This record gives sequence, C-alpha cells and structure tokens, in this order.
Amino acid sequence: MNFEVNEDVKFFGVIRNVENLLSIFKAVDISDIASFFIHSDGIVITVEKLRAVRAVAYVKSNLFHSYNIKEDEEMAPFGVSLDLINTCFAAIMPKVTSSFDSRTFQPILTDNNYCELTYDGTGSPFVLRRAARPNSSIRCTFLPVEPEQGTEELKLVETQEIPQKIVLPAKWFEEILEQIEPSTKHVEFTISPDNQVFEVVGHESGDLQDFDIPQNSELIIFHACTTRLSSMYFFSHVSLCIKALSMASEVAIELYMTGAMRLIIKSVSSDQVETFLEFSFLPVSL
Repeated sequence: MNFEVNEDVKFFGVIRNVENLLSIFKAVDISDIASFFIHSDGIVITVEKLRAVRAVAYVKSNLFHSYNIKEDEEMAPFGVSLDLINTCFAAIMPKVTSSFDSRTFQPILTDNNYCELTYDGTGSPFVLRRAARPNSSIRCTFLPVEPEQGTEELKLVETQEIPQKIVLPAKWFEEILEQIEPSTKHVEFTISPDNQVFEVVGHESGDLQDFDIPQNSELIIFHACTTRLSSMYFFSHVSLCIKALSMASEVAIELYMTGAMRLIIKSVSSDQVETFLEFSFLPVSL
C-alpha cells in the first residue's frame, strides 16, 4: 500500500476496504444529499427524507487504515451527493477489488482495494485518490455543498427520555418487513411489559397483517419496558431501513412517548469492524 500521510490538510484518511464504506453509503441512501461531520473518532453521516425519516451512519476511525485530523482544527459539517461520491469511487476503484478465502468465505483484501480521502475544510474540494501503478494515480475531486438542516424531532440521540426498548435479530425483523404487503399504508409497532412483548401490525385496506413475539421467545436479545407503548408510521418510511437490515446482525427498536421510533442497527464488516446505523421515524398524524 503506497501512501504518505498528508499532514498539511485538515483531514486525511486511508480506507482499506472501500467495499465496506460503499455498503454503508448504500444503507443510508434514502435521499441524495448527505451531511458529513468529521470528528476525531470517526465520521458521522446523516440523511433525511421528507423531514420524517432520518438515517445516521457512524463510520468509526478504526474502519480506516490511517485516520488523521489536524490538531486543534474544528471541521464544519458539509453536504455531499451520495450519487456523486458513489460515482467517484466507481471511477477510480478497480472493477474486481477482492477475491475470497475458500475456507472462511471472507474477502481477501489487496493493496488495490484502498483509497485516500483528503479534505481541507470549507471551500476546499473533497479528493479521492488511489495509486494505480508505480508513479501514477487516479483521483476524483468534487466540491461539497451546504449540509442539510436536520429536523429537531428526529434527533432522538439528544433526548433525555428513556425509551421502551427491545433488541432482536436483524434477519427476523427484515423478514417481517418484507412479508408486509408493499401496498400497506400504515404499520403499527408496540412494545409492552406484558406477555406479548412486541407486535408489528400492517394496516392495509381494513385488513390486518399481525406479527408478534411472546415474552419467553428465544428471539429476544434484550428487553427493557415499563409501560405499553404503540405508535403508527408510514410503511413506505419504515421500509427504507431494509437495505441496512440486510447487512446487520441485530436491531434495537426504541419507542418514545412522543410517538417517534428509533432503530439502532448493528453490523460487522468482513474485517470484523462493528458499524452502527440509526433510523429515526416520526409517527403518522391521524
């Protein structure tokens, strides 16, 4: 891997497995403009749709081979078109980036499957670069845009309320959402301290699609609930998280007294790095 840390810019990173980063972009691709927040411990990416759904990806610094922020530099957030950054990665990365170990079925990373990221703050371009061969490189450069203004009601991480919560296998939750008819308008979620601790009900033209989990189910990884809470959401909004669930191991479902719901989705990359995604939803106003 041929690179030198650029300490002259505010941010310089080398990501070893670009496929992992692209899968994160795909999971939160619910609208084109994403807001990027670069911190000392990683990058937070937020995307909102219709001021009713918010997707957040936490790209930790340990996903990078090298991660460097100029000391005492505060990075202002900036906006990036997900279509544009995906196009840039597709243009500079090799068509075949990895092979697979026949014993573990995990990708075998090569020096070709890495990319340098460089950004020097507001007004400067964001640069992706990969060394193609000795003494030559391929790069893609673009100017970020203004970040989207986030909806306060969707910033559930900032609330002081303790939500009603259950943690389940992501695969089970994904399969439930995929079983709900696509024409379903509303879907209702309930978390309860009673015998039926979790319920999903799809409301479609007067018909109900009902899925539930009893208190003693082996599906329950964690359950903390003191009061029964139910809220209704647009199914077209909730189904936006299916791509993220397909790459995840478990999902925490949180319901709040305001009616808002947050999903905390945990996945593990091919090189055993944990990634957390969040989806927040505002309820239907009936």
